[in-house]
Amino acid sequence: MPKATYDATLLERLEPLLVHARTAIVGWDRELRISYWSQSATNLFGIDAREMLGKNVEESAFVHPADRPAVVERSLRLRGGHQRERVNINRNNRGDGRTIVCRWTRAAEQEDDRLSIISFVEDITREYAARDSILESEARFRALYADNPDPIFILDRDGFVTDVNDTARNDPEAGYAEAIGKHFYDLVPADQRAEHDAYFQRARSGLTQEYEITVADRTDTQRFLSIRTVPLFESGAFAGVYSIVHDDTLRRNEQEALAATERERYESVRRLRSLFEANPDGVIAVDRSGNITEANAASARIGGYAIDAIVGRNFEEFLTEEYLSTARRHFSTAISGEGCSFALEGYRIDGSVVPLDITLVPQLSGDTIVGVYAILQDITLRLDAQERARVQAQRLRDLYAIASAVGEPLAGIVEALRLGCRVFEAEIGIVIDTSGRTPKIEASANANGRDEDLDPTLAALAQRIVAAGIDASPLITPEALAVPIEIAGERFGAAIFSGISKSRTFTETDAEFLGLIATLLQSFIERGRVRVHLQRMAYVDVLTGLPNASGFRDRLRLAIEAAPLRMQRVAVLFFGLDCFKDINETLGHRLGDRLLQALGTRIDALFSRVGILARMGGDEFAIMVLDAGTNDRLRDLAEQIIAAVEEPFSIDDFEQFLSASIGIAVYPEDGTDGDSLVKNADIAMSRAKDRGRGGYYFYNATLESPILMRLSQERLLRRALERNEFLVYYQPQIDLTDGTIVGLEALVRWNHPESGLIEPGHFIPSAEISGLIVHLGRWVLETATMQAGAWVRRFGPLRLAVNLSARQLHHRHLRQEILGALDASGLDPVLLELEITESVAMSDVEQAIAIVREMKGAGVRMAIDDFGTGYSSLAYLRRFAFDVLKIDGSFVDGIGHEREDETIVKTLVGMANSLGLETVAECVERNDQALFLRDYGCRFAQGFLYAPPLPAAEIEALLQSMPSFHF
Repeated sequence: MPKATYDATLLERLEPLLVHARTAIVGWDRELRISYWSQSATNLFGIDAREMLGKNVEESAFVHPADRPAVVERSLRLRGGHQRERVNINRNNRGDGRTIVCRWTRAAEQEDDRLSIISFVEDITREYAARDSILESEARFRALYADNPDPIFILDRDGFVTDVNDTARNDPEAGYAEAIGKHFYDLVPADQRAEHDAYFQRARSGLTQEYEITVADRTDTQRFLSIRTVPLFESGAFAGVYSIVHDDTLRRNEQEALAATERERYESVRRLRSLFEANPDGVIAVDRSGNITEANAASARIGGYAIDAIVGRNFEEFLTEEYLSTARRHFSTAISGEGCSFALEGYRIDGSVVPLDITLVPQLSGDTIVGVYAILQDITLRLDAQERARVQAQRLRDLYAIASAVGEPLAGIVEALRLGCRVFEAEIGIVIDTSGRTPKIEASANANGRDEDLDPTLAALAQRIVAAGIDASPLITPEALAVPIEIAGERFGAAIFSGISKSRTFTETDAEFLGLIATLLQSFIERGRVRVHLQRMAYVDVLTGLPNASGFRDRLRLAIEAAPLRMQRVAVLFFGLDCFKDINETLGHRLGDRLLQALGTRIDALFSRVGILARMGGDEFAIMVLDAGTNDRLRDLAEQIIAAVEEPFSIDDFEQFLSASIGIAVYPEDGTDGDSLVKNADIAMSRAKDRGRGGYYFYNATLESPILMRLSQERLLRRALERNEFLVYYQPQIDLTDGTIVGLEALVRWNHPESGLIEPGHFIPSAEISGLIVHLGRWVLETATMQAGAWVRRFGPLRLAVNLSARQLHHRHLRQEILGALDASGLDPVLLELEITESVAMSDVEQAIAIVREMKGAGVRMAIDDFGTGYSSLAYLRRFAFDVLKIDGSFVDGIGHEREDETIVKTLVGMANSLGLETVAECVERNDQALFLRDYGCRFAQGFLYAPPLPAAEIEALLQSMPSFHF
């Protein structure tokens, strides 16, 4: 079908039709210049054709500036044949300045230079404005939906959720995003479905609704929701519900918190009001001018006023003149914002003065100080109590002064009575003893300090009071005060004060003080009795009932003074029990005390006619023989004592055996005074002990020097232990097969501050005799094991040999001390080797065997030292089950030149090997000795060939160098 062709004539004929249709015609030539401008175009744009013909888009001003770039771009595309769109909308400027919106339709394109393009132009300003309004409304609705801070749900006509906004989607705790596609039934609690169904049905009828619900979210948090529903209609039919859900939880919580705060504030106000009105202390409110605005009942009671008589008056009206300036100063302080407390005096309604304790605090209204609260306390009772306390304190100081200053009990009793007379304003005080058949006056005194004879009237009064009886509390009568006195829980009598003024008022404090005087009197009476008792007991041994050392010396002094007149010799037989310390340590002090009691009873019964037996202390006794006679008689007495001591004692169905060593000194040959005689008898006893158990020895002057020397050394040893003057040296023990160090023997040295290093042979015997060896041995054991433990951790396994003395071996705490040292040091028990000498082992075979086996049971190795130097047999050696046999250095010294010593060494080594014992040779000093020992099976050795005993620091350096001794 051929295209329609438009020319100017045709367009002119169409003009009336287009004008009626409100359509303008614009023609364009090939250069896109306006070639035809219809009358309708003039009407539409308000621009005459003469202004528009011949102009292109760029030259004309009727295109809105904002749209011109797009229009120009379309023109360029049209010229190039690339513009396909036939309809375009843009804004155009009318001649009157208004802007209209036009739809440009390219109606024809033809091969005509003058009319190349025909455009129909329609004014669509109204339609466009309506469309913009709709779009704007839609945008607002979309913004209201999408950007609403509250979750929004769209429900269809059946109640299913079809959409939710972003706010709902972004609330993971509520889980709204998962609601799409679900029925609203599934989104509300089961017990609320009927209610929500009713809401939905009302929405169907076109009602807009608002209501609240409570639900739990995924975290089980209660949410308070406010819901607004708007029905949706399409073409007049119900299409669904637009539901806005506002979370009111925060607001509700805030409201509840606010309500709680309000309730709390109300309660606080109520409590404060109650505190004000029901306060047992007086409380008044005072404004900034000092006028009282409120007062509670307690404040009125303090002064005896009615509340109405207080309120409205200035506080200064109630204060004494003396305290006005103080009150004003503190009132100013409180008004400035600082609380304060002070004391003053005020007037009661009857004009009397009342002491008050005042506390002022600022009264606030918001942040403004509007006055002061004053808290009032009547401190009359407190001041009275303080005064009573002051008086009582002074009385107590007086009592203390008497108790501290008085030496004699009777003088103390008199002073206490005088104090009581002064305090109670009494004429006289007495202490009466009613413990006997007939009451008697112990002491009396008056306030003036003069002791007087007891008035017969007062004596009769005392008798009546005693006859009436006094219970545990003081007795107060118009005639007198009386208080009971007890001694050792039994009634002694009473203290009585008489002649007291009738106007004297007695208080509770007076009653307390009367009791204190009774206590002080009781203490003086008891002190007097104790003094008598102590005087008697000062010379008696508590345990045995025998005279003690003081009593013995006192009687000995009297006997020596009388001896020249009687032409008599006086002898002291001083005896001590042998090894009694071991009994105390093994069987306990309780059994030891019973043995001493039994011994004292036995000896006293035998020799009471001959002399006086006394316990001098510990396990030492002495007998003073008044008529000593000859030395033969004294020997006979000594032998009788020894025999009596050695007779068995039966304690708890066990027989216990004792022995005693006796020293004898005689006046005048061995001493001219008691102290010398006792000292010399003690020295002689020490000599008897040195010679063996169960003997006696007469004193002679030659004994004193070595005994004193030994006693002096004992003192030095004790001091050395206290001052840590002892050192542990260590001598290496060598494995003869490879020359390595396998062990160390611990050896003690005394580092005397003046004499230097002292070998053990010079002090160990004294330590053994004195018993100090137990303490010294324990110190060596603890020190050596601690050091060995450190070396083992650093250098590997290393045996430690420690010597045990005889006293240590029989010490009852030996096992605990050894295990304690091992535990403290961390040393393996198998690395500890305890050495005992042959003589120690044979001194008490059975006990030694038991101890050796007990130690081995704990994992400790046992060695016998100096074997072959004593008289033990192989049978005993086998029973002991030692681990190590040490070959004495005296045998080792003979190797190489004494065939007999070599034979003994070979025999000892062979015997030890056959019994499964290791052998350690001591005092190895030459290579030939070491070779001999190794060749005949001796495994270990120690001696100067390898190293002398060395201090710990040098041993550590030696171990670090890891030497190997070859020969």
